[in-house]
Amino acid sequence: ASLSRSDIAVVDGDTIQLRGEANGIRLVEFNTPETYKPVCRAGLDLGRWATAKLKQMVDQAAPRITRFRGKFALRRGHDALS
Repeated sequence: ASLSRSDIAVVDGDTIQLRGEANGIRLVEFNTPETYKPVCRAGLDLGRWATAKLKQMVDQAAPRITRFRGKFALRRGHDALS
């Protein structure tokens, strides 16, 4: 399904929220440090960096969401972000 940028909210570096979906969607093969209840200051800093980077990637892309076997993949152009 094609989405506009306003349909996607970046929660953190490995989770997005889609308009109309009740729960956040964890991106396949993404694993970034938590920004909510971080383990340490360095983890928080890295988590914030990852969140900003994912926002940048979504903002600069024409995102597409693909559901496959109950999981979602976020794609932009021909590069998979999944």
